[in-house]
Amino acid sequence: MPLGVTCLAAWEGRSVAPGEREKAVHGAEAVETQTKTMAARAHHAGISQQVPGTLCSWLWGVTGCTGNSDNRSMMAARTLAVRGLACRTAVGLRARTCLPLRVLSSSASQGALRAFNELDSSAIRKVDPRLSGKAKSVLSSENPGIRVELNVVTKEEESYLVEEVLALKAVMGFQIGALQTVLVRDHDGEQKRAQEVAVVRVTGRPEIEAEHIAPWGYGDNFDYSRVPPALLQLVRKVEALHGYEELGKCRDITLDFRDQSFFKLDPGIDPADDGSHIVSLALLSDAVVTFIPPIGPNATARYPAEVAMQSWTVDDFDVLSKRRGVVCYSGDARWLWRHAVRIGVEVPEPEQCVCDWWGSRNILLRRGEQRITVDLAFQGSP
Repeated sequence: MPLGVTCLAAWEGRSVAPGEREKAVHGAEAVETQTKTMAARAHHAGISQQVPGTLCSWLWGVTGCTGNSDNRSMMAARTLAVRGLACRTAVGLRARTCLPLRVLSSSASQGALRAFNELDSSAIRKVDPRLSGKAKSVLSSENPGIRVELNVVTKEEESYLVEEVLALKAVMGFQIGALQTVLVRDHDGEQKRAQEVAVVRVTGRPEIEAEHIAPWGYGDNFDYSRVPPALLQLVRKVEALHGYEELGKCRDITLDFRDQSFFKLDPGIDPADDGSHIVSLALLSDAVVTFIPPIGPNATARYPAEVAMQSWTVDDFDVLSKRRGVVCYSGDARWLWRHAVRIGVEVPEPEQCVCDWWGSRNILLRRGEQRITVDLAFQGSP
């Protein structure tokens, strides 16, 4: 069975400079050759035998489709077929790919929030995308400002939150950007299916029409009294976490809704007016959030095929965002590092699911069908 799969990568409607397509194809072929070599070495070393015959098909997003056939044809004319990768999973979907993380005390002190601890180090991994790679944990001295807390809300509280935010979505949710089409292809390059996905948001930020702005407001005008009860309980619970007493006043609540296991998030930094600390709660599913350092000489991945296989740069950090837990980012992680979520990989039967890879492509984490993120922004100490 061949290792290569054919994928469609989106140009997202931008103009293409002369020679850019050829450069992309050349780059993708180079990555494929390198990956095939690594896969062959791993196979000969017996790494892939733990999950015999399991292949991952890469998923690619095609943005800008509105759903009708004419628009799909126009978008297809703007896409570039490149050769991607299907790799054997070294660890597969075993329970040990997501070991429970244990909070240990730390006497170190940094910034206004609690000191970095071994929970943070266990959840944050340096990206090593080789098939046989061993992603290393991030030391406290290397941490740009990322903190992880597990089980911040209970299962019962999650249920109440989901019910409440879905009701808000029905009334004031709006779609972010254009409808996207994800094309899934098998190892022979045949299209298995195309699925249309949309990301829906609820926020107090004035980024859309006034009738869709959430009642709690934004920034200096954020009003605790207009936050629904389950969300207000969450805000108060986060503010009361040990080591987070200096979060300051809440300035924003933003809800993002993603389904069909399409959790892709393009790299970005939250608006400056949000405040100094961002606390992101994951509901309904785990995910891997990637933090990308300020672009420097180690920036290697420029095209979708490279990003999916190698992440954005060789210096990226992958953070395990556990369901019902939070990821807090402050300092450099808040102001200088971009955060994102890769598009994911699909594992065929018998598992038949979409996964994230965490630090290394031989560690796959199953995604749920849906994921809701509740992003709380705090002012910080005066």
